[in-house]
Amino acid sequence: MSAVLIKANAAKKAVVAATGTSRPDGGAAAQVSKLTRLVVWLSISVVALLVALIIAIVFLTRTHREVIAATPDGRLIPIVPLDKPYVSDARVLGYVDECARMLFSHDFLHWRKSLQESKTCFTEKGGDAVEEALGPWVQDIVAREMTMSVSLSNTPVIAKRGQFDGMFAWRVQAPITLFRRGTKTQDQPRYFILHVVVRRVGLDQNPRGIAIDSLQLVPDQSRA
Repeated sequence: MSAVLIKANAAKKAVVAATGTSRPDGGAAAQVSKLTRLVVWLSISVVALLVALIIAIVFLTRTHREVIAATPDGRLIPIVPLDKPYVSDARVLGYVDECARMLFSHDFLHWRKSLQESKTCFTEKGGDAVEEALGPWVQDIVAREMTMSVSLSNTPVIAKRGQFDGMFAWRVQAPITLFRRGTKTQDQPRYFILHVVVRRVGLDQNPRGIAIDSLQLVPDQSRA
């Protein structure tokens, strides 16, 4: 009987011992699980922070340029791409009329100043070409002490308008009459058709947003 009691007590102790050692194991597993979740959330937070930091750096270091044009009195001018007209056809025709009168109005004393002023109507390329083309005319009026003037027989007309080489442009024709007069002599009037190409330019090049890029004088046989 005593032997049976001894075995029962031994079994009970074994059960108690087993139960007591299993509880700490369960607590450790729970702690490991919590730590794992914490590490995962910390990793996600670090990644999100890095992404936000990269976006902030890109935004702060990105160059931002804004072009603003204004009139001399401070009024803002809208920036229009060079492949858009920006000005009306009527203004283009008026521009050609004005520039044609400047281009062919010189005298033998002040021709340098008047020629330089007329170049403001042109692009850099067009101005250089015009100065070269007018060279013989200027030499003639200087040698014979004459003045040169022009009249437009009719209003200039637009032959074609649209995009040329990625920029908006107008091909304009104008019938003109050139005069050369001196104190002792006077030449017969010369009749021409003036062909010009007016194209859009930046406002930093010309405040009007347009300039003459090329021109050609063709004898007008219908009035010769």
